Amino acid sequence: MYLSEYLKRGNNNLDLARIVLALMVIVGHSAALHPRDGWIDPVSLFFPFTYSGALAVKGFFLVSGILVANSAMDKKDIYSFLSSRFLRIFPGLLFVVVITAFIIGPLFSTLSINEYLRTIEPFKYVAETITMRVNYFLPGVFTGNADGGSVNGSLWTIPYEVSMYCVMIGLFYLSGFNKKIITSASLFIIFSPVFMSNPPMGSTISAEIYPLQSCFFTGVLFAIYKDKLKVNLMLPFIFALLYMSIKNEIMMYISFYISFASFVVVISGFSFIKKIKIKKDISYGVYLWGFPVQQSISYMFNDISTLSHIMLSIAVTIPIAYFSFVFIESPAINLSKKIIKHKSESQAHP
Repeated sequence: MYLSEYLKRGNNNLDLARIVLALMVIVGHSAALHPRDGWIDPVSLFFPFTYSGALAVKGFFLVSGILVANSAMDKKDIYSFLSSRFLRIFPGLLFVVVITAFIIGPLFSTLSINEYLRTIEPFKYVAETITMRVNYFLPGVFTGNADGGSVNGSLWTIPYEVSMYCVMIGLFYLSGFNKKIITSASLFIIFSPVFMSNPPMGSTISAEIYPLQSCFFTGVLFAIYKDKLKVNLMLPFIFALLYMSIKNEIMMYISFYISFASFVVVISGFSFIKKIKIKKDISYGVYLWGFPVQQSISYMFNDISTLSHIMLSIAVTIPIAYFSFVFIESPAINLSKKIIKHKSESQAHP
């Protein structure tokens, strides 16, 4: 099956794939947020240079590159693209940030509620995070936890995803949707880490940026050539071979991540996977809420095992993510569709 056919409704189950990836982020974070009983992340056991959460995020970015680029090429309307992306990202983000600052924060702060609400920090946290200058700390919140008090460490990827949307849509429109120009620019972005002077490839946030851009724009290229790209196991196999044979450390890691992400795409088209029906895409909510839920559980149940922490975190996060999708994200998505429809009708009948 070619990617163009795969992307049609009913031919894939990327909703399920993204939910699984979001749950992997929870699994990955538990090793750092609630380390107990010598727990080692399952992915790190086999690939010490990464862990479940990092692997999942790369999968998110490649899938996002495919879907967002495909949508942009189909619409070829910057207004529709920007409005749909804005209303997909920011309502859910604003919801988690506000609840974290003004409900979770006061409940888990070492300060009294009155002292907490008299500080400017909760308002600063909301303002900075929603404007893509992610703030990770609130006064006295989770300070006794293992990681030192970060309230939502997952949010660091959001500004990078937004920036990649902007780069991609700018590239599309400046090139006039010219495939050759888009391909050349995307390849440059994918391989640019190789030409940078000693880019850090450790475990810091800055080190994670390079694989993210490579995965996202690989997804963009997949979408550009969707009529020629076959979705089968040969795709991840090729990148796995690159990972095992390439000598450049940076490209070795990037090839590994792309191989995994491609595998996620491929298996999402398997018949038995497609039969699992997902009515609500709660993946974004799981990603946004997993970290503060994990920190809250670690604070309240300090003595439970890491595995229990993972299971309890998932059990609590899923209903919250469901609520977020039904009452926050879904209405915003519907609003976006109405705005785009109204614009189309206005253009058709000036």
